[in-house]
Amino acid sequence: MAGVPTLFDLTPLTREAADKRRVVVQGWDVDRRVFILFLIGLAPAAILTGVSFPFIGQYALLVFFATYVPIFWLILGRSSKGMETANWRSLLDKRQSNKGHFILRGNRLEKDRHQPRLLVGASRPGPGLASVTDTDTSTTTDDIFA
Repeated sequence: MAGVPTLFDLTPLTREAADKRRVVVQGWDVDRRVFILFLIGLAPAAILTGVSFPFIGQYALLVFFATYVPIFWLILGRSSKGMETANWRSLLDKRQSNKGHFILRGNRLEKDRHQPRLLVGASRPGPGLASVTDTDTSTTTDDIFA
């Protein structure tokens, strides 16, 4: 059986990996990333709720839940375009992109630092330069075909 490809049993590896991604809290089976993000977001949500409670009373609980929406959107959400990276990564990449900028030899050109120039054809000499004609060249077609 020389031409038969080798088959690897990955079940033990994937079963343990799946178990490591889950957490059971009070009988609830929760994704580990969601649980850790919930614990991390608990502090800012509690602080914002405490600050807003004297102003809006019991409606400050809405602030608690509204705090989690951008946190979960940024960390767990995925962009719908391109490589479908995390939203925080997409926003960071968009800020660091060179869209709308000119780059010359690895250096970003700023609009205000450079004076615009007019590009002309190579056959038209610039001011003060002598014109190049066929008689100035050292090789003519007679020399090539001789």
